[in-house]
Amino acid sequence: MKLTIYIFGLLLLTGCHRGYELSELYIQGIENSDKTLIEYGAWSTLNDGATYGITILDKNESLDIRDAEKISFSFLIGNPTKDTLFVIGLKEGGTRIPKYVSTVISQFKGIIINTDLYSYEIGTSHNLTYKFSGFRETKDSLIIIGIEKENFNLPTEKNEVGFLKGNIKLIESDSLKGILRQIEIPAFLLRNPNKTSIDKVTVIRNDSLQIDGLVYFTFEPTRLLKTSDFSNLGIFKKREIKDVKMLQ
Repeated sequence: MKLTIYIFGLLLLTGCHRGYELSELYIQGIENSDKTLIEYGAWSTLNDGATYGITILDKNESLDIRDAEKISFSFLIGNPTKDTLFVIGLKEGGTRIPKYVSTVISQFKGIIINTDLYSYEIGTSHNLTYKFSGFRETKDSLIIIGIEKENFNLPTEKNEVGFLKGNIKLIESDSLKGILRQIEIPAFLLRNPNKTSIDKVTVIRNDSLQIDGLVYFTFEPTRLLKTSDFSNLGIFKKREIKDVKMLQ
């Protein structure tokens, strides 16, 4: 689907009014839908902070960053559909072991948002970086293959790990357009999910990591891969800011 994005509030405004300059823009298609997930970041023209968020746009709908309506959640779980998003929301005040609190159903621009809430000690996380040589996809997951085993707790017969799509971002090389620099996957791991609508969340092909909670995975390719080699559904890809129609 060809998407035209109109963004308001990007240029410097006169007087003391705040505008925003777009710093990053990632999009993810939704299957069988004219809607698209938009993840954006923009710096204030008054140099007093930045704004970040994820929202949903219809085809050719405009986005006003100064007053954008954001979806409130921490992690997407699985491919978005034209009807429903399954997400996780984190509530401050818990412990290092996530505890399921409740499931909340809401709506955002006509899409049902199914949120599983967990209490969790915000700021507690693991950062894991690995080298890999390739990948394969299914409709609902991305499998990273050829992972170098050094410092990685993998079953001895495999060197791959799979993630449900939805919360995956492709980061391009700074100097080579369209060439993959790394894959970033913030994940929320539960070894013993209980009474939740998203059992077996996030990591689906490897249960050897004995971790509960937030894990920020980074996968760096050992060979040249193009971001166009990956599908557009369930994966955030960079959109060139110069291709966005900027309005005041």
